Amino acid sequence: MDKLELDARVARLERRSSHLTALVILMGAILACVLFFALVGRPDVSPVYATTVATPAPVPMLPPPPADGSMAALHQQLATLRELRDQDLITEDEWHAKKDRLLAAPVKASDLRSDMERVRELFDQKAICEGERDTLKAKLLEIDE
Repeated sequence: MDKLELDARVARLERRSSHLTALVILMGAILACVLFFALVGRPDVSPVYATTVATPAPVPMLPPPPADGSMAALHQQLATLRELRDQDLITEDEWHAKKDRLLAAPVKASDLRSDMERVRELFDQKAICEGERDTLKAKLLEIDE
């Protein structure tokens, strides 16, 4: 081998070694970043970002109907049941079972005029039938049947 050929081989080896060195340095930098984020975890979210994130508004909860045995409470519960039935959220059988249970409970009369109007409203809205209307009126008037 002559000197020119030997010089050309050395130059090729030097280029290859510089490429390999650059590749090893790059791989080391990538590995260092991966290890850093794995050990440290996710970087903190800046406070500016945290304040701009919209949180959903709380859904207003309707207060439960009063369970005091008043005609107002019974009216509200029966009207709600009728709406649930009309929207097909409860079956006809479920509606009748719950309605019968509510109507079987004692009813306290507060203002006789408004209580009787509520009974009429329930009947007009078809939340109760004629027999149930008569039974409610008898309870409110304290008439023994």
